Amino acid sequence: RIQILFEMRKYYSSVKYLISLAGVIGFIFHQMLKSPANEYGNSDAAFLNARLRELAARFDVNGDEKISLTELLNWYNMVESRDKADELKQIWEMVEMNNDGVVTLEEYLSQMGLIFEGDQMFNTRSKKRFSIADRDGSGSLNIQEFALFIFPELSPESLPMIYDEEMLERDRDGDGELTLPEYLGIVEAELEEYLYDDQMQENILYFNTYLDTNKDTVLDDSEIRAWLRDVHHSYRSKALALITEVDEDLDQQLDIQSEILPNLEYFMEMDLTKQGDLLYYDHDEL
Repeated sequence: RIQILFEMRKYYSSVKYLISLAGVIGFIFHQMLKSPANEYGNSDAAFLNARLRELAARFDVNGDEKISLTELLNWYNMVESRDKADELKQIWEMVEMNNDGVVTLEEYLSQMGLIFEGDQMFNTRSKKRFSIADRDGSGSLNIQEFALFIFPELSPESLPMIYDEEMLERDRDGDGELTLPEYLGIVEAELEEYLYDDQMQENILYFNTYLDTNKDTVLDDSEIRAWLRDVHHSYRSKALALITEVDEDLDQQLDIQSEILPNLEYFMEMDLTKQGDLLYYDHDEL
């Protein structure tokens, strides 16, 4: 994801969080009191294992008691979709100032100017994204169009723009290809010091085993476009790393009973469970 937009979204999430911190704490405390976990004690492994089994079973489409890569990607997609919905709501409330149900480019830039004042590249990118998201050409975005503006990867029509933005940010030598350091967003000299970083290891594994299909150590134009077309690309690296870490019988699947449940603490730290949150509360809408 483009760093500027990422920083903007992170900023707004932080502001929203700080404003509502007391309410969030109260809500969480209330939910924990009424949660079924309270019957067992919040740290009870039996309860958490039961909830992890229940959550995993939601994505075991064929009922074989194993989670395949496809099923794991669907699990990650559910979590990311929920996060995007929450993030979209927060940003919309920040920029939709006059309560008319739409956001104009001027409204958006006036709010973003508080953060990116004088940043011409941000303004140029915002205008380009706005024009693509404005499906009906009205000069304003409704909530559905605004979602495509904030998350352009949701629209296939945005792929050329996303490609241009990614290459502008990553392709330092301008040769139309991405080396591993360029893909990781670091310089060659920094590569060794990141070899023990878990997140970097996930990304390196993803680059080497999935993206670099011809194994020439760089991503060419076709490999880059295939990466960006992959609707799961933002979390496929995590899924592949998880299977590598937990798949003891090397069948490229995760057995719920023998490989997922024994790793309860590991899963409690992952996005798949929202760092454990999804194990404590009912989520019938999943």
